[in-house]
Amino acid sequence: MRTQQLLYARVIFEAQFAGLRENAFQDYFQKLMQYRHPTFLPVRTHGNIGDQGADGLCTEGDKLYACYAPASPKDSEIAGKFRGDLASALRQRPGQFSTFVFVHNDPRGIHPRIATEIAQASQGHPEITFEQMGKIAIWRELMRLEQYEAEDLLGHEIKVEELVYGIGLTELRPLLEHLDRARGSEQWQAPHTIPQRKIEFNAFGADVRHYMIHGLRFVKQVSDYYEFYKDILTRDETATAFRERYQELQVLGLTPDEIFQELLVYVIGNRLPNQTTLTSTYTILSYFFQTCDIFEEPPEDFALSPGGER
Repeated sequence: MRTQQLLYARVIFEAQFAGLRENAFQDYFQKLMQYRHPTFLPVRTHGNIGDQGADGLCTEGDKLYACYAPASPKDSEIAGKFRGDLASALRQRPGQFSTFVFVHNDPRGIHPRIATEIAQASQGHPEITFEQMGKIAIWRELMRLEQYEAEDLLGHEIKVEELVYGIGLTELRPLLEHLDRARGSEQWQAPHTIPQRKIEFNAFGADVRHYMIHGLRFVKQVSDYYEFYKDILTRDETATAFRERYQELQVLGLTPDEIFQELLVYVIGNRLPNQTTLTSTYTILSYFFQTCDIFEEPPEDFALSPGGER
């Protein structure tokens, strides 16, 4: 699915996930996993043997999935069910799994008591890997579906008309025009410093690295523009818009290179621009990259790879 389709699907998913409980949650999860993984086996309860501690098995990863989505969650009951399913799976499914996955519907994350249960189970069974799968992980599986599969799961058509448009973030039109004029007068300079650690930490491909560094040559023009702009809030408002758009794209699970491409479209639309405007857009992205408004900052202990400092 394209980015706009994913954004639309995300809205539907958010609304649905909030209401998924008990069997409805389990059915939703099992259908999703069958689409995503051909070797996933949905497990139903049968007679006096129950489900033997599993709501699903995925043979390609030796994973056993156990779902927990009560209508009225109580940490003591969830902890008891976790222990019960684990004990049942260990007893009745020996050799069938090496990873036990706790699947839940709590949008805020797992309860501290459940986190302790998982940690203690990991210590008590070092031969088994324990994982949790909540809202974010379930979305990451869903966003990788084919469009027709996602439409079937969500129960909605995901139809977003593809339009060709010239300017995305219209507030940036004056800045783009300013940079286009400045480019014509060759007012640029080599960047004093290149944020090489941040570039490497975000794992950009060679092409995006080149575009970013090329744009850094002109960032002083952006600084000058905002310094002399009459509305002092303009820069902060634009930075906030970029930061929010970046976070939206990040949630979709896009790679840094894909996010860079979507941010280009965010600025200038999806119509092929001339080279001057394209360079101006690289400059704007490089400016907000350098000012820490988009992409991730490396931690203090992050070290460049050999030869990375330039």
